[in-house]
Amino acid sequence: FRPPVTSRPMFLIQTLKNVMSGWISTIMASLLKLIIIPIVVNTVGKEIYGMWLLVFNVINYFYMADAGVSNAISRLYAFYKAKNDENRLSSLILVSYGFLLVVAIISCIVLFFSENFVFDFIKGIPGSQNIFHFIFIVGIVEFFLTFTLKANAGVIRGEHR
Repeated sequence: FRPPVTSRPMFLIQTLKNVMSGWISTIMASLLKLIIIPIVVNTVGKEIYGMWLLVFNVINYFYMADAGVSNAISRLYAFYKAKNDENRLSSLILVSYGFLLVVAIISCIVLFFSENFVFDFIKGIPGSQNIFHFIFIVGIVEFFLTFTLKANAGVIRGEHR
């Protein structure tokens, strides 16, 4: 992609702004983590924080069930939007939500029934099963909500293409 000669300075300025905002955002997120992690660990304790990290790391593997659908949504949304094809836009959004909802439900069922296996696998502390169960349920709910909203992220990216 080569911008027209007359818009190259504007293109370079916009590119520089985008790169700088990306760097600033990454630096701010890193600094925030450096501040928040010690506070959380001192508040809930190392064991509970460790369980939280392990549970959410296990659950993060299920995000691969997306299989690139959110990226396809953004590409197809931009394509159909450019053609003003409202019927295909509606179909794309409906099918995407349906697919992501079904995959999220199946993933949550698998996660729910694998809770005891995960607890045994990470060698959970005896007597901490209730805390682990609570963290696991919170993780499953977070996964379900985030996973089904991936269609929204795809639409938003498609709007900006």
